[in-house]
Amino acid sequence: MIDINELRRLAQAASHPTTKGRWIRLFGERTVYDRMEDGCRGIPVVSTDKHPPSSFEAACLDFIAAANPAVINSLLERLEAAEADALEQARLNGMGAEREAALLAKLEAVEKERNALRAKIEAMERQEPAGWQRLYKDGSGTEDIVDSPNVFIYQRPLYALPGAQTRPAPSEQDEFVRKTWARFSNELHRSPDAPYPGMSEAFEQHFSQSFTDRDWRVESGVWAAAWKAAKRHGAKGEEK
Repeated sequence: MIDINELRRLAQAASHPTTKGRWIRLFGERTVYDRMEDGCRGIPVVSTDKHPPSSFEAACLDFIAAANPAVINSLLERLEAAEADALEQARLNGMGAEREAALLAKLEAVEKERNALRAKIEAMERQEPAGWQRLYKDGSGTEDIVDSPNVFIYQRPLYALPGAQTRPAPSEQDEFVRKTWARFSNELHRSPDAPYPGMSEAFEQHFSQSFTDRDWRVESGVWAAAWKAAKRHGAKGEEK
């Protein structure tokens, strides 16, 4: 393991105040010198006794000149900067992992809340009516509220919670009821032995609406009652 602090101490101690630790070996020289600002030789640093130096000694002298205190100090600064950057990156990565875990936890909480709300909405849409309010023909509500529906009067369902599907598509049962009502009315009022012949025809001529139309059952009921009363009054007049 490299002792960075000791290596820096040695490099700083070997740095001359003037040359700042820059060394030089000229070609063929057996000595390494401080390198002056103008590139000339300065104070001798290290040398060999042989002249010329052997190839090994020349290689050692070149290495010493290249690995001078200025270079060592620069390498140490780069090493420390790289280590500091690695530590900071590790710290950020750790924070990123923590942040990611926190975001995932929030996302799971939001998904649970969404699922709960969706289930609540679905339950509200599927709820059964709490009661039925009778309506006037113009659609306005009356104060008459009952527990069960009646297919022969205007009604609308009342719900305990908002969001109910108040206008479902007509079911087969609804269509069956409509057809049955129309057939019953036709047989009752249009058959040869109908109690009041001509009543339904007169209604349809006056209102331009079918007497068996359930949406006009209030008017047809009043018409039938008036027709019946008129027939009775006419019969009493004939008796006199």
